[in-house]
Amino acid sequence: MRMRARGIAAIVAGMALAGCGSRLAPVAGLVTLDGKPLPRAHVVLTPQDRSAEGPFVADTDAEGRFSLGPIGKPSEGVPPGRYRLSISTAFSMDSDAPPPKELVPSPYTGGVDYEVPPAGDARASFELHSGKKPR
Repeated sequence: MRMRARGIAAIVAGMALAGCGSRLAPVAGLVTLDGKPLPRAHVVLTPQDRSAEGPFVADTDAEGRFSLGPIGKPSEGVPPGRYRLSISTAFSMDSDAPPPKELVPSPYTGGVDYEVPPAGDARASFELHSGKKPR
């Protein structure tokens, strides 16, 4: 019995290491600010369970579209579960340049709760409002 339990534990551990235990679901969509697409925004999902894999990231394109995936593997998806979602425009890959101005209003810069359902969310939409009145 003890050998069987060890064998099963070894198989489960091997599957987890091979990635069989973390199915990725698509999470893609659109970020807008005051009704207009928000380009060059950094979208991050950080697992609420600190022992879970992550974070998962994406940058919006010129039309505000994004598709999340693990760092270095864009658009590959996200495991279903509970996350903190944050969006920011105040980041730069160039360490010598000052970061751009933050356009994203609170609470999205600090993070909001977000749940990835088992099937993913291929039509995620984050409609941000700056609080400025249109002219």
